[in-house]
Amino acid sequence: MSLRQQNKAKARANILAAAAALIQHQGGSNTTTRQIAQQAGVSYQTLYNYFPSKAHVVRALIDADIQAWATQVDFVIKQYDGDLLGTLSTINHSCFDIMQGEKLELWREIMTHFASWDPSADQELATLNVVAHERYHALLSMAQGVGELHPEVDLHLLAHTLFCLTDYAMLRYFLALNADANTDPAAHMRTLEEQLEQLLHPYLMRA
Repeated sequence: MSLRQQNKAKARANILAAAAALIQHQGGSNTTTRQIAQQAGVSYQTLYNYFPSKAHVVRALIDADIQAWATQVDFVIKQYDGDLLGTLSTINHSCFDIMQGEKLELWREIMTHFASWDPSADQELATLNVVAHERYHALLSMAQGVGELHPEVDLHLLAHTLFCLTDYAMLRYFLALNADANTDPAAHMRTLEEQLEQLLHPYLMRA
């Protein structure tokens, strides 16, 4: 990588880090691109060259986490040993884990407010839907291939249902954080796993 490429990569990384810090601290609605540029130590024009709007910055943050999650899930699926519920549990834990720690406030802001200040936010949700659906479908196909899942199950429909349940569990968790209600991720995970077991139990050949 040339020095010019290294500098461009560093500037982009600094912009994303600054945006994440500002959004976590003061919320997405109150964060401006000029603030992001100042925090990142770059000119406003430099930021604009990388990201034409605040929404583009946030999309890049979301995409990075989605791809990190997809990489983790791909590894988990490769380790599939015939325990569908156990593998799903590992996948869903990775989903909760990737949004914890320093990412917690950022993802809470994104999950509960992003759509209100970015009308095109549905594009990111659609991307997440596709990425998750592909992974769930791959796992279900493996489970069906080894005889753990009934051969007549509609895998696309079941994969979509798995995503919807997981997505709703995450949204419920973040809404609870906003309302200062039950904020224990383990409790939300247990509820999700119970729902997944109820959903899959009729279709498991080794239940």
